[in-house]
Amino acid sequence: MKSMKKNKWVILAIVSVWIGLSGWRYYELNKNNEDISLKRVSIESLNGVIDNDNGITFKILEPKAPIKVERPQTGIGAEYLYVLPIEVTNNNNEDIQLTDNIVMDEGQFYSQIGLYICLLAYDMDDLSTEYQYDGSIKAKETKTIFLHAYFAAQTSFYTQYDYEKEKDSAQIVYFHKKNNQQEIIEIPLR
Repeated sequence: MKSMKKNKWVILAIVSVWIGLSGWRYYELNKNNEDISLKRVSIESLNGVIDNDNGITFKILEPKAPIKVERPQTGIGAEYLYVLPIEVTNNNNEDIQLTDNIVMDEGQFYSQIGLYICLLAYDMDDLSTEYQYDGSIKAKETKTIFLHAYFAAQTSFYTQYDYEKEKDSAQIVYFHKKNNQQEIIEIPLR
């Protein structure tokens, strides 16, 4: 009888410690969430230039007209390819590689149509030679790169958007942190 009461107290102590540690972990993980806010900015308000505050500037050029393409390897069918030329200026005293983690930690480009968002890669292996470029930029040099986004022409399980209804909302967005505030810069593709 005494050992049964003792076991209850041991179990109660273990559960109490577990609940206390779980609460402390939750507090530690979420204590800075109130400090983060999200700000949407139009590229027009920035005069077409994005500065990542680390010596790299992106000057947004006129987007190319969408091209209807077939990519059988995706299994989606017809897609629309949007190409956005960008002049990237490296104001640093050392060379950079666009795919380096240091550059990517400063900000990321995403494609968006409606609520569908997808990370854009700097690599363009599947594009024509006209849009190919080398991702390395020498110090104090400006280079034109081409970001691309594919949007499926037909709704499917994978796309979950209707291209015909939402094609006017197609855009590229740039997420980055500025002054302890998450900033989303919207670049329309029309």
